[in-house]
Amino acid sequence: MGNKMSYDQLWHLARERLGVLPQQVDPNLPGVEAIRAIHQSTWNIADQINKLRNLQGTGLDRTRFGGHATRLPGTEGV
Repeated sequence: MGNKMSYDQLWHLARERLGVLPQQVDPNLPGVEAIRAIHQSTWNIADQINKLRNLQGTGLDRTRFGGHATRLPGTEGV
């Protein structure tokens, strides 16, 4: 398992293969900066979700509701 990729490496590779890295946006497209910002936002969202998941520990049960998961403040009733 010496070639196991980190989360960051795996997510970068996935976005690269899908063609959604900010630097892959055609610079001649109208709205290129907005499109790049949207692509960058996918990274920011996934990174923050990963951080929240890591707060739940590791293993298959970490995202199961019940004793393992807690609600974030402000999400009651959602």
